[in-house]
Amino acid sequence: MLRHYQDNPLVMQVCGSHLIGMHPADGSYYFSRFGPVWGWASWRRAWQAYDVDLKCWPAFRDSPQLRTCCPEPLEAAWRRGVLDATHLGRIDTWDYQWAFAKMRLGGLSVVPGVNLVSNIGFGPDATHTQDAADPRSCLATDCLTWPLIHPRNLASWEQADRAYLARVVGLPPRVWSLRGLITLLRHFLAR
Repeated sequence: MLRHYQDNPLVMQVCGSHLIGMHPADGSYYFSRFGPVWGWASWRRAWQAYDVDLKCWPAFRDSPQLRTCCPEPLEAAWRRGVLDATHLGRIDTWDYQWAFAKMRLGGLSVVPGVNLVSNIGFGPDATHTQDAADPRSCLATDCLTWPLIHPRNLASWEQADRAYLARVVGLPPRVWSLRGLITLLRHFLAR
């Protein structure tokens, strides 16, 4: 994938993790606006957009761009919350900054149709993944079938992105559900 997409500025990351259990019908992998960082790769051209201090986040957050990148209100609220906290130094991380760089540029991640990487670093001694009972801990891995079948379209698979928001981020599928309204209310009360 690194060779295949090396000159395509829209593709910013190649992932090894597949965390949602959905398999693309038309290819060996799919494109996503998200990109798990357990076993990943990128290019210097993409990494140049990375800014650990999120210097341009406040201007981006206060512009119409956030709503354009996150058309669903719950996703926009979630991103605003984690990126505000990261920008203010309340979250010790590096990957939200990478997610912001990709979001800001409309970048995509290549995600395999099966899980290729197992994070065995869950437990009480871990920095961020301390819950050993987390369902993402020690996921089974599989192999891709060769030759690879490339997707027909260079666009995010929206159904998979919605599943990522629900299963990995923990957002409800709809804002107009009880869980969705509670999530929005918590966001606005925290401001």
